[in-house]
Amino acid sequence: MRTPIKISAAVFVVLAVVVFALWYMMSASERLLRPVQRGMTQSQVRSLVGSPLSIINRTNGTDAWYYSRWWIGDAVVYFDTNRVVSALETD
Repeated sequence: MRTPIKISAAVFVVLAVVVFALWYMMSASERLLRPVQRGMTQSQVRSLVGSPLSIINRTNGTDAWYYSRWWIGDAVVYFDTNRVVSALETD
């Protein structure tokens, strides 16, 4: 038979793991784009973080690369008309 202390300890461990997993998932988009800096070229970004899930070519000549996944949230790299990073956006 389990004692109340062992049950309480098990519940605490499970809650701690769940809280850590949620925190880890919430900050994943920031960690993904951390190595990306403004002024990098598209090939440099691709070599650092891989190919995006989707690319939006805008009518003004700029691009937006989306790395969004359900477990990391939104991560977007914006490129200007010279194909260098102009901005980053994370959840």
